[in-house]
Amino acid sequence: MRPGRQRKLFHLTLAQRSELRGALIFLALILLPSGLLGYLSWRALENEKLLAQERLLESYRQINALAAREINAELAEAEKRWVTVMREFLRQRKFGFSPAELDSVLRREPLLASCFVIEALGKVLYPADLSLHAEPGRGAAREKESYVHEHEVFEEIVTRGEEREYAQNDFAGALQIYREASSAVTDASLRAVAEGHVGRVLMKSGEWGEALATFQRQLARYPEARDGNGLQLRFLAQYQIASALDNLRREPEAVTALLRLNEDLLERSDAINTLQYSYFLEQTQGLARRLLTASNLPNRAACETQFRVLADKNKKRISQRYYVQLLDRKLNKLVIERKHFSAKFRYLSDEAENEPYLLAYYPLPDPQSKYVAGLLGLQIDLPRLRARLFPAILKELKVSEQIALAILSEKGDYVIGTERLAHAPADVQNLKAPFDFWQVAIYMRKAQPDARHEDFRSALGLWGIAILLLSIVSGAYLFVRRARRAAQLSQMKSTFVSNVSHAVGFD
Repeated sequence: MRPGRQRKLFHLTLAQRSELRGALIFLALILLPSGLLGYLSWRALENEKLLAQERLLESYRQINALAAREINAELAEAEKRWVTVMREFLRQRKFGFSPAELDSVLRREPLLASCFVIEALGKVLYPADLSLHAEPGRGAAREKESYVHEHEVFEEIVTRGEEREYAQNDFAGALQIYREASSAVTDASLRAVAEGHVGRVLMKSGEWGEALATFQRQLARYPEARDGNGLQLRFLAQYQIASALDNLRREPEAVTALLRLNEDLLERSDAINTLQYSYFLEQTQGLARRLLTASNLPNRAACETQFRVLADKNKKRISQRYYVQLLDRKLNKLVIERKHFSAKFRYLSDEAENEPYLLAYYPLPDPQSKYVAGLLGLQIDLPRLRARLFPAILKELKVSEQIALAILSEKGDYVIGTERLAHAPADVQNLKAPFDFWQVAIYMRKAQPDARHEDFRSALGLWGIAILLLSIVSGAYLFVRRARRAAQLSQMKSTFVSNVSHAVGFD
C-alpha cells in the first residue's frame, strides 16, 4: 500500500476515535449529573419524610404534655382535698381521736378507702379489729426507750457475724457471734432474726439436728416475727424445718412439714405480696417433688393429691393486714432512725395483685412533739379515683378526631382512655408523684405505617431511580452505537471513494 493511502486510513481512524471519545464524554456528562441528581433527589425525599415525621411526633409530644399537665393538675386537686380534710381533722383533735370520728372522716371523703392508726408500740389503734400480732417483749422494749439502742447494737453484732460467715467462711465464729446477738437484745423480733441466722449457719455446717431444733424453737417462740424487710420469718422457718428433716432422711415428716407450710401460705396470703408468695410456693413445690420420690414414703398417692389440691388454690386478695404491715415497717424505721416529727403527708406506692396501691401516711408526735411516736395511714381508693376523674378529664382533652388519649399503668398496660387501640402510642408522659405509677399516652386512631411499609416505599423509590439510570445508560449506549455505526459507514464510504479514485488513477 502506498504511503498516501496509509495516511488517509490513519486520519480516518483518528476521526473515528475522536467521535468515540466525544460520545463517551457526552455519555459521562449525562450519566454523572443524572446519577448525582437521582441520589440527591432520593436523599431529599428521605430527609423530608424524616422531618415530617419528627414534626408530627413533636406535635404529639406537645399535645401529650398538655394533657399530662391537665391530668396532674386534677390529681393534685384531688390530693389537696383529702389532705385538707385530714389536716383539719388533726388540728381539731390534737389530743387524740376516737374510732367513731375516723369513721365519720371516711364517710365524708369518698376517695379514702380506709384509715389506719398505729402506735410505736406495734399496736393498731384503728381499725379495732386489726392486729399486727405483736410479739411479747416488743412493746416493753420500746416503752423502756431501749428499742433504738438495741437495734444499733444488734446491727453491729450481726455485721461482724456476716463478715465471719460470708467473707471468712468461719462458721463456728459466726455461730458464736449470732448467739451473742440473740442474748444481747430483749426485742422478740430481733431475737427471732438472730435465731434464723444461727439456723442458717448450722445448715451450712451440716448440723441438721441442731438446725432443726433451732428453727422449731424459732417458729414456736416467735410465730409472728418479721425481718427488717417485712418478711414473715415463719415461712422460712417451716421450709428450713422440712429441708433439715429431708437431710436427716425423715422424709415422711418433711412432707408433713411442707404440707403445713403450703396451708399456712394460703391462710396468710392476704398479708404478703405476690412475689413472696410465689417464691415460697416454688420452693416448697421443688422440695416436694424430690421428697415424693422417696422409697420410705407411705401414702405417696395421698400426699401427691394433697399437694396438687393446695397448688390449685388461689392466693387471697391483698387485705388491710398487708397495708398495716407496710405502715408499721415505715413507722419502725422512723423510730429506729430517731426521726423528728414533721407535720407532712408522705406516700408509699407499689403494685400488689397486678394493681397499684397508694398509701398516704402522716407521722404522729410524742407528747413533747419532738420525735415520731405513731403513724396515721390512709389508703387511697384508686379505682374510684380513676373512675370519677379520668373519664371527664379525657373527654375534655379530646383535641382531634385523629387522636386518642389513654391512661396506662407503669408497665404500659391500658387502664382507661377515650378509646382502646392495639398499636403502640405515639408518645407517653409519666404523671407526677405520688401518681407516677400511671402514664398518659397519645395514639393516632389510624395506625402509622409500620417499618415494613416504609422499607417497601424506600425500596420502590430506589428501584425507580435505578430504572431511570438504566434508561439513561441504555439511551447513551444506543447513541454511542449509532455514532460508531455512522463512523464505520463514513469510513467505508471514504475507503470506497479512495479505492475508486485509486483504480481510476491506476488505469
